[in-house]
Amino acid sequence: MGNRTERWRRGSADRAIPRSISSSHRVQDRRTLHLRSRNNKDFSTSYPAVIEGLARLPDETVIDGEIVAFDEGGRPSFNALQNFGSSPASVVFYVFDVMTLAGRDVMCEPLDTRRRLLEQNVLPKLQEPVRYTPPLDVRLSVLIQSVKA
Repeated sequence: MGNRTERWRRGSADRAIPRSISSSHRVQDRRTLHLRSRNNKDFSTSYPAVIEGLARLPDETVIDGEIVAFDEGGRPSFNALQNFGSSPASVVFYVFDVMTLAGRDVMCEPLDTRRRLLEQNVLPKLQEPVRYTPPLDVRLSVLIQSVKA
């Protein structure tokens, strides 16, 4: 599937250095949103709709997810992601975890607890094209079979 892991952070400029838990991150210094890749490349202007959807992210909060671009047929497309802006592709940021919530590191919490924190404290503040990715409560064999279908 054509997607890129993103890490989003909102906080003060002195807290702009993320821990390397996921591929990429976003930094907010209370004035400007910055979307940065895992190699610290600035993508702030590349995905303006995603930035708008995250505008109300609580201060000093880090969330994790995937940016997915879709081709004209509505299928995930890595090529559409790589060429985003020069093609009619749409993108969605699928959120699935929270690492820091309002300045509090929650990475030591169980995943179920982090998901609950995400659902209660972060998701209500986000807008399209940011969406929640619920857990896949299915046996691995069933998941693999559905991917092959």
